[in-house]
Order: sequence, then structure tokens, then C-alpha cells
Amino acid sequence: MNDENAGSRTLLLVMSIIALFVWAFLFYTEIAHGMVERDPPPVPQKLYHYAETIADKHNIDFDWFYRLVEAESGWKLYLPGGDGGKAYGLCQIHINTARSWGGVKGSDSAIAKRLLDPRKNLHTCAHILRYLLDIYNGNKLFATLAFNAGTAHVRYVRAVVMEE
Repeated sequence: MNDENAGSRTLLLVMSIIALFVWAFLFYTEIAHGMVERDPPPVPQKLYHYAETIADKHNIDFDWFYRLVEAESGWKLYLPGGDGGKAYGLCQIHINTARSWGGVKGSDSAIAKRLLDPRKNLHTCAHILRYLLDIYNGNKLFATLAFNAGTAHVRYVRAVVMEE
């Protein structure tokens, strides 16, 4: 019975990872090929322009950055994390992610407070995305998947789906 449950859990994990990969691929394809027109920003113009500036500063494609924020929070400033409240702000960043990939220092409460500031959240997200783009040689698909699911999932998908 335990082997059967383990097999079911493994299958569920594999299916979840493949679903994340497909989502990331479709998300990236939409952006890369201009299949979806961007609506007017649902946020104050000042914040929209700040996002453009920060994307430019980190040498990140703004359309990709914009869509990632849209996918994470719908540009809602204080959306509670869909993961039980562990992710914060516009880009739905976890404290440990901000600390390890975003270069943010401090206590958990200080980092959470920082991530609730829309400008600081965007800056941290751009920093993380730049880091991921560098790791994956500019591959937005893998960077998106890593941002959403973690680098271990990218390694798994590459090992299972891609020939290296």
C-alpha cells in the first residue's frame, strides 16, 4: 500500500511540475510573440513608470516583467499570498527568496515589511529576475519557472523533458 501511495505522489509531483512548465512556456510565448495586448496599467501611473525604470535598470524586458507582476498579483498592491500568506506584495515574493536571491537582509518581519512596499517589492523582484536570467543564460522561460516554482523544478524539467 505504501508503494502505491508513493507512486501516486510521485506521479502527482511529476504532473504538477509539467503543468508549471507548460504554464511558464505559455506565459513566455504570450509575451515573446506579442499575442496579448497590454491593458492600461491598473496601478497608479507613477508606479507603472517606476516599474519601467527598474526593469530598465536591471536590463530586464519590461513586457515580461509587467506580465510576471500581472500573473503574480494582478497589480494589486496588498494581495495576500495564495500560498497561505507566505508571499508578499506585487510580485508575491517569499522572505527566503528575497533573502537568498534578492540580496535583502534583516529579520523576517523587516523583510516582510520591505516586501509590502510596492517600489521595494518591484526592485527586489527585478533583482531576482536578473539573477535568474544570468543563471539561465537569458532564458526567460526557465527564469519564469524558477521564479514561480524554484530552481530545483527547472533542473527536473530540463532532465526529464529537454536533451542537454
